[in-house]
Amino acid sequence: MSSYATAPSRRTLAVAVVVAVLVLTALAVSLGAPFWLAIVVCTAAWVFALAPNSGLPVAAAAGALASLGAVLAALVVSWLLPVVPALVTLVIAQALAGALPLLSRRTPRAGFAWKRELSGMAVAATGAFVWLAVLLVANLTGGSGMSWALAGDAANVTLFARALIDANGVALSVGSDPVPLTAALVSSFILPGRTLAAPTAAGDISGLVQMWSFTIAACAVASGLLVRQLQRADTPLGRVGAALVSLLPLSWFALAPSVERGFINVHLILLLLLCCAILVLGSGRNPVLSAIGLALGATLVLATWSPLVLIPGLMLLLVLVRERRILLGSGRLRVVAVCGSLAVMLGFAIVLPLRSLLSFGSVLADASGGSFTFEHWLFIAIAVCWSAAAVAHGVLAGWRAVWSLAPVPIGGAIGLAALMWLRRDAETFWGYYTLKILWLVAVILLITAIALALTASVRLLPFLLVASGAVAVTVLSRAAWVPGADVYSEQADSPLVRIATGTYSGAGGDELAQHIMKYADADPLVLPWKTGHPDEARTIFWAIQLASPGATDYDLRIFAYQRDLDSVDDLCRIRELMHPPVTVVTADEAIRDAAVATCPDAGEVVLEGPGGSGAGR
Repeated sequence: MSSYATAPSRRTLAVAVVVAVLVLTALAVSLGAPFWLAIVVCTAAWVFALAPNSGLPVAAAAGALASLGAVLAALVVSWLLPVVPALVTLVIAQALAGALPLLSRRTPRAGFAWKRELSGMAVAATGAFVWLAVLLVANLTGGSGMSWALAGDAANVTLFARALIDANGVALSVGSDPVPLTAALVSSFILPGRTLAAPTAAGDISGLVQMWSFTIAACAVASGLLVRQLQRADTPLGRVGAALVSLLPLSWFALAPSVERGFINVHLILLLLLCCAILVLGSGRNPVLSAIGLALGATLVLATWSPLVLIPGLMLLLVLVRERRILLGSGRLRVVAVCGSLAVMLGFAIVLPLRSLLSFGSVLADASGGSFTFEHWLFIAIAVCWSAAAVAHGVLAGWRAVWSLAPVPIGGAIGLAALMWLRRDAETFWGYYTLKILWLVAVILLITAIALALTASVRLLPFLLVASGAVAVTVLSRAAWVPGADVYSEQADSPLVRIATGTYSGAGGDELAQHIMKYADADPLVLPWKTGHPDEARTIFWAIQLASPGATDYDLRIFAYQRDLDSVDDLCRIRELMHPPVTVVTADEAIRDAAVATCPDAGEVVLEGPGGSGAGR
C-alpha cells in the first residue's frame, strides 16, 4: 500500500479523517461509550501518523504511553474543569499532537507496506485475541466473566478510584497516593458510565473489570510487538514467534498470581515496561521520539510501581548517551521537547514518590500482604536463561538490541537490592515488596529472554520455537510446574480455563460478582453474616470496602480483613461504622437473636437460608 502523504491533498484528507474520528470518539465517550475506545483510537492516530518513519511497534508504544500519560495529566489538572471534560479533552489533544506529522511535508520512509505491517501486528496480537475470546466464552456460557477480577486488592483499587472521582482528580500532596496511575485509569473507565446514570457499585465494578481486561490485552499486544521490533526480517516463522511471545502475559506465572490477589497494577506495569523496551530498541530511527517516550514511560512507572523505575530510567540514559549527537543536532524545538519531558519526569518524582518515600519509607520495609512466593532458584534460572539468550542474540544478530534491553536485569537487580537494603534489620529480606519485585522482574525477564532467543537466528528459529513453546505453554500453564508456588491445589489450572469454566466463584459461574453487586447497591445497606453462601467471605470484604467513605477510614476497613463471624460485638461495631441503618442477612438464629438484642437500632436482621426465613428487630 502506498504512503498517505505523497501530495498536499492526500495530507489534508488524512488530517481531516483523523480529526473527524477523534472528535466522534470524544463525543461517544462523553455520552457513555467505554473508555478503552478512546485509548485504542488515540493510539491508532499515533500509529497512522508515525509508523512510516518510526516503525509500527514504536509508533504504537509511543501512542499507548501518550494516552496513559494524558489520563494521568487530565486527572491531575481536573480541578480546572469537570473531570469528564478534562479527561476527554486531554486524551484527544495528545492524539492530535501525535498526528501532527501528517502535516509535515517530509516524505515518509519509502517502501512502508501498511498491509504487511498491519497483518503482522494482528499476528502479534494473538494473545489479546485469545484473552478476549476467553472472556467472550465466559460471558456467553456462564463462566466467571467478572468474578475473576474481584479478589483481594481489586476492592481497594475500586475504593481508591471512587475516592479519586469524589475528590475531582489526583491530589499531589504529601500523604496522598504516591502511585495514582492505577486508580486514575480505573476511574477513567468508571466515569463514562456515570455520565447518563447515577453511580452504582455494579457500574464501578464493571469499569474495574473493563480496565483490567484492557490492560491484559494491551500487554499481550506489546509482548508480540517487542518481537516484531527485534526481528530483522518479516518471515512466517518470525510471526509465529511473535504470536507465541504474545501469549506469555496469559501464562499461569504472569496471570494467576495477579488474579488470585487482585494485583491490578501488574499487567499495567508490564505494559509500560514493554512499551519502553520497544522505544529503546527503535531509538536508532527516531531518537527524539524514543527519548521523550522513555521519559514519559519512566514517569508513568513512577506513578504505578516506583521500585521498577530504574528500568526505563536506564533505558532513557542509554538513549541520551548513545544518540546524543543526533539529539543535539535535531533542532532547538526538539531539544526543548526532550528537556521538557525530562523536567516533567523529575518534577513528578519530587512531588509524589520521592517525598512519600522520605516520609513513609518504612512502609516499603515493613509492609505485609499476600504476595506471590516461589522457589528463588527459579528466578536465578530465568536470569541465567536471559543471559544465555542475550549472548546468543549478540553473537548471531548483533549486540545493539542486547545493550538496549540490558537495563531490564540491571534496573531490576538494583531495585531489588534497594528494597532488600530497606529490610536489612528485619528477620528476613523477603517481605511484600521484595517478593513482588522478584516476581515482576522474573516475568519481564522471561518475556524479553524468549523474545531475544527467537530473534537471534533465522536458522535456529524452528528449534527455538519448539523450546520456547514448551517453556511458555507447558511449564507455565499450571501451578504444579512452578516449584514452591503458594497456591491451593484447585488454583493450579490456568486462569484462562478457570474463567471459561466459571470456577472463580465458589457458587460457580459469575455468582460472586452478582452476589457482591446485589448487596453493595442495596438501599439501605445490606451486610451478609454467616449465611452459608460459598462466596460470603469476599462479599463481606467488598461490602465493607465499598461502604467506607474513603481510603483512610481504617477503623471500618480493618474489619474487611479481620473479623470474627461468631462475635456479635464485631457485627454491631461494623454496622455502627457503616452508618445505620444496615440490614444484616444471616442463616444463624443465634446471631439474629444476639444482634437484635445488642444493637437493635442499627437496622433490620433478616433470617434466611438454611436457618429459616423472617425478620426481627
